[in-house]
Amino acid sequence: MKRLLILTLVLLSLVLTGCGRKKQPEPTAPMLVTEEPTTAETTAPTTAPTTAPTTAPTTEPTTAPTTAPTTAPTEATKPQQTIASVQFTGYVTNAQQLNVRSQPNAASTRLGGLFLGTEVEVNGSVQENGVDIGWYRINYNGKTAYVASMYIGKTKPTAESMGLKLTTESFTLYTEDKSQSIQVYKATDGNWYDTDGRRYQPSKSGKWTCEASTTVWRDAFPDDTPAAVPSPPADWQEVFEKKLWEEYKVKPERYEEIDTNIYQVYVRINDELVPYVTVNAMTGDFHG
Repeated sequence: MKRLLILTLVLLSLVLTGCGRKKQPEPTAPMLVTEEPTTAETTAPTTAPTTAPTTAPTTEPTTAPTTAPTTAPTEATKPQQTIASVQFTGYVTNAQQLNVRSQPNAASTRLGGLFLGTEVEVNGSVQENGVDIGWYRINYNGKTAYVASMYIGKTKPTAESMGLKLTTESFTLYTEDKSQSIQVYKATDGNWYDTDGRRYQPSKSGKWTCEASTTVWRDAFPDDTPAAVPSPPADWQEVFEKKLWEEYKVKPERYEEIDTNIYQVYVRINDELVPYVTVNAMTGDFHG
């Protein structure tokens, strides 16, 4: 009994000793491992890819193509007009009456006209950027004026040089006082010409007008039988307007008869009605 009591006390003392010991804290060093990867992975990929691709492609392509091509073409469209030094005595050819203009273009003011065969003193050729544009500068009644160079030749014109083919059918024409006479011939184009290429238009009264002269002629007088007068083709105006459009891209707005079957044609340019060409209703021929 005594032994059992002693054994019980020993066990009790051992139990009390074990309960009184302090619990040791767990190590904290491994916590450092979780902090390093979390910061590196979250900061690096979020800042780098968002800034670089958004700025570069939006600024460079928008500025370069919008400014460069707008300035160069505008300066090239301004022609430099000059007068080349050209001087000779010429003659009006291939035009019964040539318009004289205030400027080297068909839209400028008409100062007057020069008849076929008229002598002309040319004193310059109009150029743009060093290239002839088809106009001569002349002196007209003491003023500087311009004529289309294609109607100025260096030799006096004749019916033959103008390519006219005269037949043997003819009329003898007289002035009103019968002091002068001239022979006119019918050409293969149906019109009447003298040997210098001047064209004549008959009328029912027996009067003939020369397109290259102010003289009135007659083949018949009141006591004579008037000559038959040919009429212009019925579609002459339609044919003329089609040809004018094909060559110059303009449409007539008004016709003014300035002689028998000869009309001054007006077109609209920059909202202004201007004389443009003269047309012969009999032949359809026109010139500026």
